[in-house]
Amino acid sequence: MDTTDDEIDLRDLMVTLWAGKVLIFAMTIGAFAAAAGYLHVAERKYSVKLTLRPGSFWY
Repeated sequence: MDTTDDEIDLRDLMVTLWAGKVLIFAMTIGAFAAAAGYLHVAERKYSVKLTLRPGSFWY
């Protein structure tokens, strides 16, 4: 058994990824949809209030 051939063939990697492009795309869209759904129903716990007054920024 030859253990000195530990190189990564980028061409084979790209071919494998390209073959699974539909699955990758579907999983990405699913993750975005799940995140959007969670953000839509999640309770907002924090709020921020900012008041800017003239001249207060540079002092």
